[in-house]
Amino acid sequence: MKRVAFANQTRINELTEELEHLRKACGDRVKQVEIAAEKQKTEFIQLLTEIIELSQRGCWRDVQGHEINMQELLSDVLDGSGDINKDTVLMEAVRKFRNMRLSLDDENLQFIAQLKSTAEDNSEVEVNAELMMKYQSSMERVLELEKKLSDSNRKITMLETKLEEASDRLVKCQGSLWKLFYLTQGTELDQSGDKGSQSTEELKRIPAAEVVRVVGSVLHSKDIEIQKLSNRAESLQSHIEEWEAKLNTAENVKMQLEEQLKDLTKDLEERQAICDETRKQTRRLEDQLQNCENDKKMVEETRRHLEDEISNLQLQFQKLSTEGSRKIRDDAARATKAIEENYKQRSLSS
Repeated sequence: MKRVAFANQTRINELTEELEHLRKACGDRVKQVEIAAEKQKTEFIQLLTEIIELSQRGCWRDVQGHEINMQELLSDVLDGSGDINKDTVLMEAVRKFRNMRLSLDDENLQFIAQLKSTAEDNSEVEVNAELMMKYQSSMERVLELEKKLSDSNRKITMLETKLEEASDRLVKCQGSLWKLFYLTQGTELDQSGDKGSQSTEELKRIPAAEVVRVVGSVLHSKDIEIQKLSNRAESLQSHIEEWEAKLNTAENVKMQLEEQLKDLTKDLEERQAICDETRKQTRRLEDQLQNCENDKKMVEETRRHLEDEISNLQLQFQKLSTEGSRKIRDDAARATKAIEENYKQRSLSS
């Protein structure tokens, strides 16, 4: 889901950036062409104004010998009938200016011939000198005008080139706009085949404003969808962060429990070792107790045996009444005493 939303958002962002770039490029190109054409028109009108001022100083004629009214030329260029725009005004002015230059060349040739004939017939040197000065000044002016005309032609050519580039750019922009429209309508371009060309022609009949509106509405709906997906992604991200926090808490608790388990295991091992040692000591004590019990039994048996002997000796002692018997009693008493001391020593040692 996230991948699809991210792919759709990336695609819409790319299309939006391309559309904005194309709009900006078209607007900039149109503004540049309009500014350049307006500037060229102003320069050309200024040039025609200078030509009018020049015509007011002298009389210019065309090939048929008629006078040329520069004011009418300017008015024809600016206020002519028909489909008039900046390009037609410039081209018509250039055409008339070229025709005027040809007429000026013919007029200059006639004027030179007239000067030659006047110089041959009339000997007034001052008049000829004045005429030659006027001729030189007019020729310089003509050369200057020709230079300005060549500059104007160069600028016109440059403007035509820029206009063609702007037209090509406009066609590309329109093509990109139609591609966006096709994408919004869910259609595919088919460059080969009658069906694709027919659908393209049918779609091109739709006004450009309608195309822009449809593309804008689709982009707006996509923006809303992207916003919803973004909100959902943010909500999921918050849930993920919450679960990550819980997971981190659980991990910490797990680590604490593992530490406690290690401590308990270590304590249990120590207690088990103590218990084993206690068992060993218990076994040793049990063995010692068993040995003591055995010794006690032996001592009891010895005591009973000695008591029996003492009883026998006492009986014998009572029977004896003579001195020998007394001696025997003394020996028996000593033996009894020795036996008792031996018994006491054994009891103390055990």
